[in-house]
Amino acid sequence: MPRQSVSIVVPTYNRAHLIGRALRSALGQCGRDDEIIVVDDASSDGTEGVVAGFPGVRYERIGHGGAGRARNTGIALARHPLVGFLDSDDEFVPGTLECKRALMSARPDLVFCFSNFSGQPADGPLESGCLFYWSRDTRDWADILVPGTPLSRLVPHACASDPLVHIGSIYRAEMAHSYIAANTVIVNRALAGDALRFPEDLPTYEDWECFGRVARRGPCAYVAFDSAIQHSHGGPRLTDAATEIQVRTRLTLLERVWGGDADFLAAHASEYGRVCAEQRLVGAKVLLLAGRQAEARAWLREVPGGPVWARLARHVPIPDLALKAWIAARRRARRD
Repeated sequence: MPRQSVSIVVPTYNRAHLIGRALRSALGQCGRDDEIIVVDDASSDGTEGVVAGFPGVRYERIGHGGAGRARNTGIALARHPLVGFLDSDDEFVPGTLECKRALMSARPDLVFCFSNFSGQPADGPLESGCLFYWSRDTRDWADILVPGTPLSRLVPHACASDPLVHIGSIYRAEMAHSYIAANTVIVNRALAGDALRFPEDLPTYEDWECFGRVARRGPCAYVAFDSAIQHSHGGPRLTDAATEIQVRTRLTLLERVWGGDADFLAAHASEYGRVCAEQRLVGAKVLLLAGRQAEARAWLREVPGGPVWARLARHVPIPDLALKAWIAARRRARRD
């Protein structure tokens, strides 16, 4: 089978002290025909000088516009049929790039593949299988996609650990849970087409919207191993957005991707409505606790039924202290 070359896009912003680790992990797996593209989102901490110390790494500086714009710039610059992503504060696990390259070459029908990842706290041991916490889905991958097949049956000798590979469409499941961490993705550019574009107007979840669109294009493969390490540190991360911003962004991307897909809604309108309602309930609770009851009621009126507190708050103003005490009691009851 022909060996396909890979372009690795590394967006960065003021992480001169971290990006070296990311680049070393990528260079250790890339061959002569591959490329690494660092897109610097207007850093002011000497990032360019650090990248210059890694011969062969392409460097592109752009005006400050966020991670979505940086990734899109890298995609536009990429020269190879496969595109992967690596955040500048994280790293690849050795050997995983070749494993995924072999799978994508053996299965040219796959739009993309992705996998699990590990988490490295600032103080503490490495934690494996962090996609469980990321997606908040407790189901087995045989239920999320299909039962797995050992990688060795698809690509002999591609990976020493021989992980299971689950192949199918994740488009529907991705609506309710975010399974696809950018650091673990390899995309077939030709099959993804113009869906491989990150929104540049969202404060967070830009990868969720992008990979939701890409998932609509065809089958993907989940490779059941940890292929990247996400490092915790004191700097900001896109996943640190406040709950209200997260909810508003979720509703926006839900409407853009699945809500704008007439064929999908024809079969799954009730499921789409349920996911949107769940988000509005989360957002309404945050607004109520912040004393913004009028805004909360506007969201609750778009949610049919709902729990007791939602049905009550939809029509009747509630004293702030009583509301906070009731919600706190509910949280304690769930923990117990």
